Amino acid sequence: MKLSAFSLAIVMLACGVPASASLIVQDSPLDGASSVVLDTDTGLYWLKPSLTDGESYATVQAEEGQGNYTGFTLATYDQVRTLFLDGGIQNTSNSPSDTYYASDLAFIDVFGPTRTLTEPLNGVTVNTQEIYGIYLNQSEVLPQDPYLGFVEASTYSGPFSACYNLTECGEASVGSFFGGTTSTDYEGAWLVASSLAATPVFTPEPATFVLAGAGLLLMWRRRASRGLASGR
Repeated sequence: MKLSAFSLAIVMLACGVPASASLIVQDSPLDGASSVVLDTDTGLYWLKPSLTDGESYATVQAEEGQGNYTGFTLATYDQVRTLFLDGGIQNTSNSPSDTYYASDLAFIDVFGPTRTLTEPLNGVTVNTQEIYGIYLNQSEVLPQDPYLGFVEASTYSGPFSACYNLTECGEASVGSFFGGTTSTDYEGAWLVASSLAATPVFTPEPATFVLAGAGLLLMWRRRASRGLASGR
């Protein structure tokens, strides 16, 4: 049964998750509680970028689809942009505005920030929450380097604001070229999957069966020997 947007919002609010008609935080059998976000519009699951903070592009490429990332691959430009739009991001062209602050902050609240900081800038105090995530570079220009998709939400206090004299500012971008193969500790990765992998099931090796059989045989022989010794 598919929930209506209104019903979905009520459920999310009841669970303590910011209301978005499309995004639902879920548990993953491999990555733990509240580790993935389901986009109900596309049916795709997104691993929270904070779980891959600091991993280089090459490392993510080498690990995708394995271990805790089973089923997950680096997202494409179209997938990241669709996620941002489904999640309420109004502008993905790196244009700061107070108009985008609330929707950008709601998106960050769902995924969790990869960095939260307070810093002085041009005489004001800037409080910022942000998600930075690398994704697949499908171009022929420096293919060894990833692209970057980010969302920021900042508040400013002081005599002069760095964001067009505003007190609140939201900013998001998809498609910004990231000129480097390494990553900082506040940049994760946008990893996406069409379904969640189940918890691995332990399958005994053939040698395990042999040892178990040998143990049972030894127990039987001991019991048989005791029966003969007692005349039974």
